[in-house]
Amino acid sequence: MIDKETFFEEKKNYDTLGIDIYHIEDEITDPGLKEIDGLYVAADVLSIKNAQKHNFHLKLIAVIAPLITFLFLLYDEAEQHLLIIVCIFLIVLLYIYYSNIEKEKCYEKYLEYRLLAEALRVQYYLYKAKIKDSTVDLLPWFLKTGVPLISDVFAELKLPDAEKKESILDCWIINQKNYHHNAISRTKSTKKRNDKIEQVILFCTIAVYIATFIFEIYMLIYHPYDISTANSIRSCLKIGIGTASVATLFSSNYYGKLSLSNKITDHERMEALYEKIGRTITASNEEERDEDILFLAREFLIENSTWYAFQKKNDINFNVE
Repeated sequence: MIDKETFFEEKKNYDTLGIDIYHIEDEITDPGLKEIDGLYVAADVLSIKNAQKHNFHLKLIAVIAPLITFLFLLYDEAEQHLLIIVCIFLIVLLYIYYSNIEKEKCYEKYLEYRLLAEALRVQYYLYKAKIKDSTVDLLPWFLKTGVPLISDVFAELKLPDAEKKESILDCWIINQKNYHHNAISRTKSTKKRNDKIEQVILFCTIAVYIATFIFEIYMLIYHPYDISTANSIRSCLKIGIGTASVATLFSSNYYGKLSLSNKITDHERMEALYEKIGRTITASNEEERDEDILFLAREFLIENSTWYAFQKKNDINFNVE
């Protein structure tokens, strides 16, 4: 778990990380909203930076791990005996690299800073709507106990009373509905591309196995006497099968960790939630009701809790097969 001291220490230099800064709203004048937005921006930038680091680590390990398997395959089948030295070197290097990743905690920071940023976003809108409830009091128990960073940072917030009650329909509900709608299209496009790559890998794997099967049937029927040539062909086919397995390993180490199907489902669920609340508010001629806003806040935090629980399973693994 990440403690608040780590967050506030990293917050000092968040604006030097080269990440674009996006405020919850433009031209914020209320002192309370400014304070919340300042913490949100820092948490958002730090989360994005650590997500970028994690994605780089994920790609690198997804390449190195299958490479080790492929080189060992060449050592075994192509009798390139010196490659065992390279394999051992890469395994040691990968282990050291993986150990440093664990110490860096970039994945943990990515998740917990994201949760903190979203909790601050909710607090911003509650404050804007002049609702005195704290986001911490609305957190699911899983997040409240599992990510104490949120409660600890919120304890440092000393907010004055809101100056006036303002509408959150456009800035929160419609804005976030549009965000999730666009995110669905982007994620589906990425998934479609990744699915094509996985299909190519699967096709190549099947093709190599079929070629091997045909060769062995040929050998069984015709019994050619040139055994050395046959064994050479078998070695090449084994390398081909092994290469296909290496490609599958890369696919599971990288694309499997992206969980794009779950991301699409999450975005669709959130878009439907904002659509429902938006209809409820616009259908009423009365002022935006506190109970509707609090309902949205609770559901939003529950979704964050679900997202966090799922993403926790997708950390980088030291996996060489």
